[in-house]
Amino acid sequence: AVLIDSSADDDFFSTLAFALPDGSISVIVLNGNRQYRRLDVGELPGTVGEVMNSSIEAYDVVLDVRDGYYLLPPLSVTSFVVVL
Repeated sequence: AVLIDSSADDDFFSTLAFALPDGSISVIVLNGNRQYRRLDVGELPGTVGEVMNSSIEAYDVVLDVRDGYYLLPPLSVTSFVVVL
C-alpha cells in the first residue's frame, strides 16, 4: 500500500488514504472524539465495498443512506475499502 493522502480536521479526527495493489483505496479514519462524528459518503472517491471498525465500546458504524453519511463511533478507528 502507498500513502496517497492524509488530513486532520482537528486534533482528534484524521484520515489516511492508501492506494492498494488491486486498484482500490483503503481509507482509515481516526475518531479520537468522545462523541460520534459524521463522514460524508460524497467525500469518498468511489463505492464503499467494506467497512471495519474498532472502538473501546461496542459501537457500530451507522450509514444513513437517506442523508448520505457515515456516523463514526466515539474513540474509534474505522477502515473503508473504496472500489473505484
